[in-house]
Amino acid sequence: MYQLQYQRLYDDTTKIILNTKGTIDDVTPEMKRLLDFIDGKEPEDDYTRELDEVVQAVRKNEKWRLDYMTLQMHYQEKYEQGYDEGDRKRLQLQ
Repeated sequence: MYQLQYQRLYDDTTKIILNTKGTIDDVTPEMKRLLDFIDGKEPEDDYTRELDEVVQAVRKNEKWRLDYMTLQMHYQEKYEQGYDEGDRKRLQLQ
């Protein structure tokens, strides 16, 4: 698996970036089944079937959907506030 050793994000987290369209074929069969599932294919083993069941349950849970939508609205408001603040600071510098 190709890994960028020099890519630093300076946020004390580990990021894993998966390419479901990869063609090198350098992953385990289990990872290939997971990547295929993420790419929209039907689950092929116990693990991806279990993941599919959880995903379907979450999609049907109205409270979680509402909570998620509310969180997204909050993020959008914060983004807009930050954008407006940036505009104000830019105008003060002119």
